[in-house]
Amino acid sequence: MKVKYRAVIQRKESLEDVLTRIENLYDEGLYEKAFAELQRARTRFSENLTLMEWEAIFCADENRHREALELLDRVLAADPDRPFALREKAAVLQGLGRFEDSLEAYKRVGPEGEEDAAYYFEVGVCQDRLNRPKEADRSFAKAARIEPENYRAPQRLSQEEFEELVGRAVEKIPTKLRRYLENVVITVTDYPAPTDQDPFLLGIYLGVPRPERDQDSRNHLDRIVIFKRNLEIEFADRETLEEEVRKTLVHEVAHHFGLEEEEMGEYA
Repeated sequence: MKVKYRAVIQRKESLEDVLTRIENLYDEGLYEKAFAELQRARTRFSENLTLMEWEAIFCADENRHREALELLDRVLAADPDRPFALREKAAVLQGLGRFEDSLEAYKRVGPEGEEDAAYYFEVGVCQDRLNRPKEADRSFAKAARIEPENYRAPQRLSQEEFEELVGRAVEKIPTKLRRYLENVVITVTDYPAPTDQDPFLLGIYLGVPRPERDQDSRNHLDRIVIFKRNLEIEFADRETLEEEVRKTLVHEVAHHFGLEEEEMGEYA
């Protein structure tokens, strides 16, 4: 008996299929799987600009902003007016603390129509960092008008009002712990210094953790700095802001005791 064999031709997956799968996995929060798909795709389509943009997104998500910037610059060298790459570059420049450059990048790409609340909010962030409070407040207000459910104009508490929030947060730390903070100076300033590790820090501990102290450093004067404007911009609601100030302080106090925040138990 003669047997007939039918050849099965397997369709080779297109770039569009791969991009759709990466996007779907990313939107579902399956970042490791999405990145694995991206890596496989990059071996087949090494010079594809959209895949480079995706790799830049993953780098930025992991705070590898310099790598993200290099990728985006490669994309823009090939296509200087590519909107997504321009906007992503603006966000990456923010992550690097380069707010003047970020603002220029945002203005170059412009909003995606009049209803682009995210654009106006991020422009406001840059303007605020560049000490242009009136311009920043107009941008924040525009974002809030467009999408009030997602964007609220940040508060601008006076230094005294904000220090009162910090003071109340200190009072909530139990006495048995608070008595060990006599050598810790708590200060408030608007933003981290350019030399700090992250321009969007909410607070920072500067000192020698108690478990690491020796005879020479046992009376070392430590500092905790709370960053007022970063907290105000991140948490526009007054009640939420006060709670986040408390959490930020607890986080930095935990560093002073040589603990992770979750080890602060009921005080966190």
